[in-house]
Amino acid sequence: MKPSSSEMEDANRLIIAVETHIQQYSRTPTNEEVWKIMDNLGMRSDESCRPCYDQIDNQNYLISIGLTVGESYIYSSSTKEWH
Repeated sequence: MKPSSSEMEDANRLIIAVETHIQQYSRTPTNEEVWKIMDNLGMRSDESCRPCYDQIDNQNYLISIGLTVGESYIYSSSTKEWH
């Protein structure tokens, strides 16, 4: 099972925005900054978090889209791949 095309579009827009933030500030954004980014992109940034952002360290992060209970489609910034 994979996310819908609109979920993938939102996730990819978020990835571009996070990468832009990293280029501008030389670090990954905090969760609070990502909520603001998502608001600016017109995405829902409430507790349902689709897509969800997880800061790993100052240069790496994960973006995930929940599919079913216990199953997610995850983008890793370290590999630049979805799995």
